[in-house]
Amino acid sequence: MKKHTLLSLVVGLLITATSAAEDAAKKELGRLQGTWRQAGRELSAPLDGRVNQAVLDMTGGETIEYDGRNTNHFYHFSAGLEVKGDKFLFRYRRQANQPLTENVRTVRIDPGKEPKAIDLMPGPGSEKAFLAIYELKGDTLTLCFADGKVRPDNFQVPAPARTKVQERVLVRYTRQKP
Repeated sequence: MKKHTLLSLVVGLLITATSAAEDAAKKELGRLQGTWRQAGRELSAPLDGRVNQAVLDMTGGETIEYDGRNTNHFYHFSAGLEVKGDKFLFRYRRQANQPLTENVRTVRIDPGKEPKAIDLMPGPGSEKAFLAIYELKGDTLTLCFADGKVRPDNFQVPAPARTKVQERVLVRYTRQKP
């Protein structure tokens, strides 16, 4: 009887802890709702041009072409983000006169981690989720990706190097007032 009572208590505590974590995630996601404009971007990658183009395309970052000697950067215009419910809608133009490109990701956040964790999941049949960290300070949202497959543990962006370096993309957004 005592074992049954103890097991019931443990299960009850686990359910309560899970419910509290889900409530914290919903509250935090509520703080992210709205329209954001890209205010800055930092990129670090090995100088051999290896960079996760999918991360850059998702956030509207620069497109990089590398021919073995030279790196050319092509910047996107009007990069922004809209957060609606559990969806992040990344929008940008590849050229000033083109329509907006939109990349939609369903998000899962864990505000209890340090730094706060965010998973950006694509639609069915696409590549796997991008693992990132985020920080919200006032009206500034910062997202940081490593190579998209590994979650970074800090917001530092090392300088590009000739030796192997973990690529890092850091994007800052400012909240747009309605």
